[in-house]
Amino acid sequence: MLTVDDFAIPEVRKAKINLPNWEIRRGQHTLTPASMSFRYHDDFSPRLHCEFSDFHALDIFNDVFDGAIKFSTNELTEEFLCFKARLSLGSNGQAEFGPMREPFLYGEVSSYSQARCVVVNGPNTFFEKPGLSWESSAGRFVYKAFDQARDYFENKKAYAYDRIPTGVLSLTPVTEGEDDKALWKHFHRAAKVLSFTTGGGVAVGHVEATNGDDVAFRMLGFSRCDGFFQPNNWFDLEVVNGFSSFAGAFHRYLEDEPSTRPLTYSLDFYRASNAARSTSLELAIVASYSSLEILVHFILREKAGWSKDLLNKNAFSDKLRAAAAFIHLAVDPLEHASNTQAKLKSFSDKDGYAALAECRNSIVHSDKSFRLTGIELEETWRMSQWLVEIFSFFVVGYRGLMADRRRMSGWRGEGTGLVPLR
Repeated sequence: MLTVDDFAIPEVRKAKINLPNWEIRRGQHTLTPASMSFRYHDDFSPRLHCEFSDFHALDIFNDVFDGAIKFSTNELTEEFLCFKARLSLGSNGQAEFGPMREPFLYGEVSSYSQARCVVVNGPNTFFEKPGLSWESSAGRFVYKAFDQARDYFENKKAYAYDRIPTGVLSLTPVTEGEDDKALWKHFHRAAKVLSFTTGGGVAVGHVEATNGDDVAFRMLGFSRCDGFFQPNNWFDLEVVNGFSSFAGAFHRYLEDEPSTRPLTYSLDFYRASNAARSTSLELAIVASYSSLEILVHFILREKAGWSKDLLNKNAFSDKLRAAAAFIHLAVDPLEHASNTQAKLKSFSDKDGYAALAECRNSIVHSDKSFRLTGIELEETWRMSQWLVEIFSFFVVGYRGLMADRRRMSGWRGEGTGLVPLR
């Protein structure tokens, strides 16, 4: 079977791993393939490929999406669906199967002392040899980029794929003996930490749980991710040394996140906004605004003690302003938006919070009474995403270094400073 380290080379997408010819069961039917193999598609979807000496064997897959199949082995206990069934040259039959749940368990669960997984579209570690590390109640996490990742980040356009394995994430657990589902939760939360770091959805998968030099079990397949892009956001070279403080706080919050899941849902809109920026600045602003709505309502309701009635009767610009005051935001959100500031001079009653709210409403409701265009939209979007980062840091309790994504000029590193909360 492929190892985690095999993903360091691009050819991993072409790798085909031969498996035993396990008997296939579907309802009352049984079938033994002539050959069986495992591989990942280009998007890292896991597939089992079977060939049959008799093409009539494919009759049991006539309704390919009707019912699941299982394999008669303890190595593969999950259910699979037949995605393809076709005849090949020589009148042989072929079928391709995908798991109903991803990742799926490969092997029997046994105790492990360490686990590793592959990270797809992970953050740039800026070639720091120790990588990025943090601790949570689950244990110690360390993310190390592949050597090849340096070329990925420097020459993105040279690669045809938008899902690229960038490194390995390892976990030394505090508690030994947890099952595969608990282990996956740990890595899935870690993927959210890395997603907020990159600004795009990061995938994790192909998990190896080991005990010494022996592999206890594997989990094959990956979570979903966004395309391979690295937008400018709060994370940059100067922040690397303090990364463990942020990541530990973010991860620990996710472990005890309220049922309303404010951080998880706001992160989804934050990612969506960054992803939409290259195709529609207006859509990016709307997505970012949605992220702010989640965070602002959570802070005012759960931290500031606002009642439901108070939340309902105030305009969002007022709630946004109140939330910023409550967390003691120490700077003007528009301090690096000179064009938007100039535009607002003709509107004496509007600050940055009002400008953002009215800009979003003009997009959603096609209202031309207040319009921002060109560079003003860019400044407003950057301010909105910056506010998402600020509110997220407040929620998790992080007060360390961050790069200021609102800056559009100057030298790299000049805008890096402590989270501006008094």
